[in-house]
Amino acid sequence: MWDSGNKVGHWVVVDGVDDVGRVLIKDPFNGTQYKMGVEEFKDVWNGHSVYKQ
Repeated sequence: MWDSGNKVGHWVVVDGVDDVGRVLIKDPFNGTQYKMGVEEFKDVWNGHSVYKQ
């Protein structure tokens, strides 16, 4: 995710999608959790991901 005004982003954990379609985000950098719409998420996601199968 990209922080507004910064040149570099940081990792967050996508924890799922809620009943109304918002992406559930956990941010380990500052220990917060928040929700955002799918389109907003796509606007800030750089396309990189790490996952365990």
